[in-house]
Amino acid sequence: SAKKDGKAIVNEVCIYFNNFLLRGNRSKKVQSSHFDAFLSENYPYLAEAGVTMEYNHLVLYRHGTILPLKIYDKLETNICIIKLFPGMDEQYLRSVFNIQGLKGVVLETYGSGNGPTDEWFINCLKDAIDKGIIIYNVSQCIGGTVNQSQYLTSKLMNDIGVLSGGNITSEAAVTKLMFVLVNRKKDIAKALTESLRGEMN
Repeated sequence: SAKKDGKAIVNEVCIYFNNFLLRGNRSKKVQSSHFDAFLSENYPYLAEAGVTMEYNHLVLYRHGTILPLKIYDKLETNICIIKLFPGMDEQYLRSVFNIQGLKGVVLETYGSGNGPTDEWFINCLKDAIDKGIIIYNVSQCIGGTVNQSQYLTSKLMNDIGVLSGGNITSEAAVTKLMFVLVNRKKDIAKALTESLRGEMN
């Protein structure tokens, strides 16, 4: 790997594709058969390959104190994704929240974190949260961010305890939720709403 002053220039998991180096936990696959298959809409490229590799040093992940490698091998798999869609009804939503042993849900909402304005919708979310289910709000959009104070529905979600994923991708949100539910039990809300490894800002 490339080094500067004896230290690796890149200290993070990446995707190298079509001459670009992308932060792994900021990227998603958007094409199945094109060379520009991966996109990092909410974070700049880490490097671009040409005659030489041109690094974007300002956006590379900076670790604090160098610590020994620690392997986390436990993940909570009793989670699911709920993608909001027009016509979704209460019976559907409640049936998902009633899955035996469900611990967490990545809720893919519209735009900057919006959902239906119907009272039943907020009540379903609140009932799930009251049962101890973590609800993590992410946007269905490829780029942009969840802002749970911008519109009425998202503000109501914020008020009942839905956690904002900010500009995290759905893919990273699933992995993060699976990790946090097992390994950060004492500070789940804090861990989900703050960056752990540069996956959101």
